[in-house]
Amino acid sequence: MVTTNEKKWIEYNHPEIKHMDDRLLLIDADIMYYRAGFAVEEAFDFSDNKRAHTADGSDAVHLFHRLLIGVLKNLECSRFILCWSASDNFRSDLDPNYKQNRKDARRPLGGTPLKEALKKKYPSIQVPNLEADDLMGLNSGPGCIIVSDDK
Repeated sequence: MVTTNEKKWIEYNHPEIKHMDDRLLLIDADIMYYRAGFAVEEAFDFSDNKRAHTADGSDAVHLFHRLLIGVLKNLECSRFILCWSASDNFRSDLDPNYKQNRKDARRPLGGTPLKEALKKKYPSIQVPNLEADDLMGLNSGPGCIIVSDDK
């Protein structure tokens, strides 16, 4: 059931989104965060083959919002929860090599402050030791739709 506050938020921000009271979207927020964060970055190449990146955090927040609204419109649903991965993970305790191939991967600029701003702006959940896909699986059931590009 859509709460009164959820209806007010949608009606105020995006009245064109339909209200489908019987469905809840569980959205992998990590993927949207990475897409929005990297998409707004600008790269500057220097003569010594070095590169610097810059980004405006407000651009990332606006793009994240547009991506979210796109999902809500496409799935004709107004109820959602953003699922965020915790920085720690129980899988790392089981296998020290878990995601070691990503340890040197660059993260979008903005990092934790950007994520925290998004968590405060939208209905979100994050649980210590769990990833977003764990949260989506644990909270899914009849009437839930999992929104993720992850396997």
